[in-house]
Amino acid sequence: MQQREQRDSDKRRHVRYQLVNMESMASYTNINPTNDNDCMQGSIENMETCAKRRDSDEEEGMREYSIAFLGSCQVGKTSIIQQFLHHNIDNVYTPSTTVKKYHKAVFMDGKIYDLTLRDCPGVTSFPESPLAEFSTYKGYGMHNSQVIVLVYDTSNEDTFNYVRSLKDQILKYKSNPLIVVVGNKQDLAADQRVARTDAQQIVKGWKCPLVFCSAKYNWHIINLFTEILKVIECQADAKKEDAHRYSSHFINFNRCKVS
Repeated sequence: MQQREQRDSDKRRHVRYQLVNMESMASYTNINPTNDNDCMQGSIENMETCAKRRDSDEEEGMREYSIAFLGSCQVGKTSIIQQFLHHNIDNVYTPSTTVKKYHKAVFMDGKIYDLTLRDCPGVTSFPESPLAEFSTYKGYGMHNSQVIVLVYDTSNEDTFNYVRSLKDQILKYKSNPLIVVVGNKQDLAADQRVARTDAQQIVKGWKCPLVFCSAKYNWHIINLFTEILKVIECQADAKKEDAHRYSSHFINFNRCKVS
């Protein structure tokens, strides 16, 4: 009887061990692109490597970032997120009426990022302050997000004009915003209403990245999120450089002088 109970206990413990390690394996997606394949997908790291990274991550601290996806209705915000998370999309369009949050840990360039992806329904305007956002768009987290991704439909010029207006409001009401512009639905080249070169010229003046993709065919989705993380790292490096410059100035200013 005791041997049977011991076997059952060992079996339950083994199942729990498998579940924990399966969760660990699925939690980390390698976002490092290995080639320029248009439809490349993130490869899941092996279980042993993930376990080591999770251990080291507990020591160093995981980098947590919130990313808000904004844009007009039917530009493909939800599809972009679904392709990144599941490599699949829902072919039946369902309008987003409430904000949806997704969590994903990704591994790039030796670092682990804990991402909160916010799929925001279309907004009439960017709120002036966190308080205004709380009263009008509670839970959207636009002001608290480190990165704002502005998505437009390349076959619909109105959606690009919407992004232009939203960008101006973001620069006015949000301090030091990180913005990435996305031209989705590149698969509809025959119906394109916003010329690629025109969009590149306009966004170049905004001094933020522009990524073209097709959520329907998973084209450049990984490239998009790679660009988002690069933007995050550029800001982090700039802050480190500013902090180092300030600390060096402070040390030199307060250095003891012997006459």
